[in-house]
Amino acid sequence: MAAPAAQSPEVQRMAEALRLQKSEEGRWKGYHFKPKREDVMIVSPAKCGTTWVCQIVQSLRSRGNMDFDEINLVGWGHPLPADGLWDGGYGEPDQPQRWQPRVFKTHWWEPDCPKGAGKRIYIVRDPMEAGPCFFYFMRGWAFEEGDISLDQFILEFFMWRGDAQSPLQNASQWSNMASWYPWRTDPDVLWLHYEDLHEDRGAAVKLIADFLGLEDPERQAIAVEQSSIQFHEGAPNQV
Repeated sequence: MAAPAAQSPEVQRMAEALRLQKSEEGRWKGYHFKPKREDVMIVSPAKCGTTWVCQIVQSLRSRGNMDFDEINLVGWGHPLPADGLWDGGYGEPDQPQRWQPRVFKTHWWEPDCPKGAGKRIYIVRDPMEAGPCFFYFMRGWAFEEGDISLDQFILEFFMWRGDAQSPLQNASQWSNMASWYPWRTDPDVLWLHYEDLHEDRGAAVKLIADFLGLEDPERQAIAVEQSSIQFHEGAPNQV
């Protein structure tokens, strides 16, 4: 089914609310950010497991240090160089972080993603799962329940976006994945599937650890434990 030629007023208001979450100045700051060779970029389209992988990398690089309030804001220094760092009051991205290597998260597609990081982890997810997840994430935040239906959201926003027309925009999930696909065999890129994280988290953690040169089994065991749903719900881990 083809995406509609135009968005409804409800979806337009939602898109405008999202746009206003980030200033043009902040987006350009992220676009011109120059990572160092020893830095790590964690990249994905929205709702494809970016934060989950951030938690795994944080556990690996810090040996399980959980001394932070929220992984996206405190836990790994200065995240989101392309998605709101400047607007969040965290200053310039090129600053020391509490742990090494420095890690940065973004949802930008490959043409606009800051270049220079020695390691890039890219996560993909079935759009049939990511789209509804994105909808429920936005409902109650970018729009009120009942204002936009799931069908409207998928057709008029999730599928409608297409390629990013400038660094001030994000690409659709399809355009994002297509832009990164040619890099999937690059030795400096680790291509991960969200579904594989669910299927065998231990194997995925080992892949990430080996990719980052953090092969210590103790680190990996901590990362497996701390990336479980049970751990973050405060229940006994059932890994």
